[in-house]
Amino acid sequence: MNDRIVLVGVDETNLERIMGKLAAIVEASSEEVAIDALAVDSEQAWLWLRQHYADICIVSTTAAGWKRLLDNIHLDCPWMCGIALVCGENEQGLSRPIGQLGARSLTNPVTLGDLPEAVRQARWQIAAARRHEANQLMLAHLSQHGSMLERWLEAVASVHAHVLPVIISDTLAMLEAWTERRFEPICELARAWTRFAAHELKKQGVEVPEAGAPPASAQPQPRVSAGLAPTDMKPQPRAPAEPLRPNAKPPLKREEARLLYRLQAVEWLEHAAGGMLAAAAQARLRAKNDPISEIKSYIESNYARQFTLGELAAHVAVSRGHMAKMFKAHTGMTIWAYCIATRMRAARELLLSTSLKSYEIALRVGYGNSIHFSRVFKKHHGMNPVDYRSKFTGKR
Repeated sequence: MNDRIVLVGVDETNLERIMGKLAAIVEASSEEVAIDALAVDSEQAWLWLRQHYADICIVSTTAAGWKRLLDNIHLDCPWMCGIALVCGENEQGLSRPIGQLGARSLTNPVTLGDLPEAVRQARWQIAAARRHEANQLMLAHLSQHGSMLERWLEAVASVHAHVLPVIISDTLAMLEAWTERRFEPICELARAWTRFAAHELKKQGVEVPEAGAPPASAQPQPRVSAGLAPTDMKPQPRAPAEPLRPNAKPPLKREEARLLYRLQAVEWLEHAAGGMLAAAAQARLRAKNDPISEIKSYIESNYARQFTLGELAAHVAVSRGHMAKMFKAHTGMTIWAYCIATRMRAARELLLSTSLKSYEIALRVGYGNSIHFSRVFKKHHGMNPVDYRSKFTGKR
């Protein structure tokens, strides 16, 4: 969703000057910037903010109670960044020309000339904070929702596009539960989820290119409002010095913002899922052209778990019988013999490079029974794991 800025305590004289400064940000931004202007004091502005949505609040130091408003934003609006703006004669007495970013607001007021840079810093800070929050939520909750990831991987690997709408709906509900009542991090959280799913698909031999932005949805255009009757405007090509001009439309209420964030998250999940499906289809096509390499790649990515020949045959899109004959003809060994050789190679590397116990290595390479693992290892390498480590490293 486009960034939203609200101006508080700005009179008509300074409004045009501020719009002129912000016009450069609107023109240079790759995303839309919406602006609401309120000619009210800080107490009225706080009531307005409790019902409406904004990412950045620019408060004129001429507004009564401006410090209290910024304190309220800092304490109660974790999604928002506050900026104190010094206008007119007070600009000359400002000791430091540019504010420094604090936790979620500028600790020092800024002059009108430095406002564009302050807004750029605030937008960067908000984006970085949401990415960090999304990553923290992923770390906190992912281990409890492995089944959802499995649904994504199975649907994509099988190129079952018809089941994805339900999966996407369930995924959105899951992500919203993670954020509790907050909706601002949901888009970044959707991006983090699909990045992780793409990473897991790569382990299965499906290379998913980094997803670009989805097609733009029908979202409100940048708008500017004067007084308590905010207005809407669609940006047109203009000279950089030309100020923004307001037109009338209501501001965005918080419930409307929630719906827009949900819509954008769904669009991203759909867009990313489409990219994953395309990558999986390409992987299947490559498997048909070079199935032996694809079979080897699948085994090397999945040897640590139990899989069936049926799963492998489905992955390379050939029948199980044909796959087994073809692999034996090209490699001189059966698929399971290749899998065992891959497991034993991994076990040997773990024995020589780690201090893991034999039973721990057995689990890591796909054997739940350590005694059976030792027998297979001895058959493959001529001695049991303990003796092998002792011979080549001097350790037991």
